[in-house]
Amino acid sequence: VERTIWEVCFPEPSPGGGGGGKGGKGEKGGKRKVYEMDTLVKRDMLCVSADCQSGKTKYIVSAAMKGMLQRRTAILVVRRNIADADQLERSCIRIAHGLEEYLKTRRVSERRFEFKVVKGDNDRMVSEADYNIMNGIPQIIIVLGNETQLGRIKNIVDKIPCSFNLFIDEIDNVDYGETSQAAALLKELKELSYQTTGVTATPLDCIFS
Repeated sequence: VERTIWEVCFPEPSPGGGGGGKGGKGEKGGKRKVYEMDTLVKRDMLCVSADCQSGKTKYIVSAAMKGMLQRRTAILVVRRNIADADQLERSCIRIAHGLEEYLKTRRVSERRFEFKVVKGDNDRMVSEADYNIMNGIPQIIIVLGNETQLGRIKNIVDKIPCSFNLFIDEIDNVDYGETSQAAALLKELKELSYQTTGVTATPLDCIFS
């Protein structure tokens, strides 16, 4: 187990699209915060553990964007709760806006990818994800950990082989202790992924399973 301490400074997007609020120390108009996380490398995955409200979502989105720089789509699996998927989508969009403002203030014009967030909760969204994968466009796909949505994504990656990173939020709740079709689909996605990362505040099930 390795403890990672990381510091983040992002300018907060202002309501009018300007340069952000008053912020904290360091970057003008930005907020700086220190996070602590424990990481455990297992045979088939990386487990990331941290306290609640400690920046786990920011870690997931940052790691997803790093993979997108290598043209890898990110599949984010959350609990069977629509509110969790909506919250993660809002976090992705907020971080993307903050990053865009950060790059603009430094006159960085190159964009290695367009930040796309697609949810797997209806056929139209799945068609968009299908189109993006077919055309080699990296994206973030957010799905609930149920049989229907995992099945939709599994059908896409079976039909159009691609390199993707798999992130499982609250992995102790989503992935372990079940013998269901959803668990079987998640196992297949883990085997197909370039890298699987499980994120949780309570890692014991993940560590000893």
